Amino acid sequence: MIESGETSVIPTNDLADDLQANDGVSTIKADIKTAVAQGFCACEHLNVSGNCCLADVHRTLRTIATAATARV
Repeated sequence: MIESGETSVIPTNDLADDLQANDGVSTIKADIKTAVAQGFCACEHLNVSGNCCLADVHRTLRTIATAATARV
């Protein structure tokens, strides 16, 4: 089961740290997109849903960004 605060594959804290370290741009998401484009997607093995994790990652990044904006 997925813990609260985590995407299917990448912990939310890792995504938040990535955004903060890279001026609001996720290098993790970019790395995943590059790997998928090169045929190295492993979501069917790593993602508990068996689906591509990009939608989960994108949704989590959007939630993090919205929360950060609300705190400002």
